[in-house]
Amino acid sequence: MKRRFDAAEARLPDELARKNRENYDDAAGPVWQLIYESVHEGREFINLGGRRVLDEIAQRARFGQTTRVLDLCAGQAAPACYLAETYAARVTAVEINPRQAQRARANVTRRSSSIQQRVQVVEADATRWRSGIRYDSVVSLDSLMLIAAIDGLLATAAVHLEPGGTFWATTLCAGVPLGDDLRRFAWDLDGMARLVTLDEEKRAMREAGFVDVDAEDRTAMAVDVSERIDAALVRHRAVIVESVGGQEYDGWIEASRRYLDALNSGQLVYALLRARRDSRRDI
Repeated sequence: MKRRFDAAEARLPDELARKNRENYDDAAGPVWQLIYESVHEGREFINLGGRRVLDEIAQRARFGQTTRVLDLCAGQAAPACYLAETYAARVTAVEINPRQAQRARANVTRRSSSIQQRVQVVEADATRWRSGIRYDSVVSLDSLMLIAAIDGLLATAAVHLEPGGTFWATTLCAGVPLGDDLRRFAWDLDGMARLVTLDEEKRAMREAGFVDVDAEDRTAMAVDVSERIDAALVRHRAVIVESVGGQEYDGWIEASRRYLDALNSGQLVYALLRARRDSRRDI
């Protein structure tokens, strides 16, 4: 009998931590490197939007050399480094996974001294981390669906924003026909503990004290990137099989096509969320 998706299991802290290690400890491995090279011009962007969504956020928020940005669930700090290199922003990158944080520090260290001065990596839980610094913008890329305690992450974002500052996030959301089979697949494979609708995401942000909450559909962007990932997997099949084996290659192909089908069919929606900290409210 097929096991139904267990939402309670997906919210257990130990299970979430285990899934995080399984999925991202090896995010610099041979398959990932081929994807980075083929899809993101070598940049280690784990988020679907890559440079396009970073440019959109930075340009709309008018990032510049006086802008302070907090990146929550920062991964290997590729987005943080990109914002520092391209827009001269000062970025604090917070990442809970020790291997990812180590990789992030290495990524920063091998860049120019000016970038090293502009990017700080902090190994910490983004749902609990606190500092005495306020930021002009907070970003969190492709992370909301991986965090059960979303109220904690939103609280971190709100408390660190300057009054009137903006929170930006990209995430996969549930489309209307999303069922237990896909929820189970997304949890088992990628640790997606929280696939909610766009309206539910917006409601959570309002409950956290944000105003001017907006959600914009970027599914077409995610489909384009997913198609290029699939093409890269097919093109480099022989190299990947030699590196990681046929079974793991088949797993990558299955995941790529399952997610691509879910995006094309409307079961999953890729969204850009934007919300502002209420300047009249003390957090």
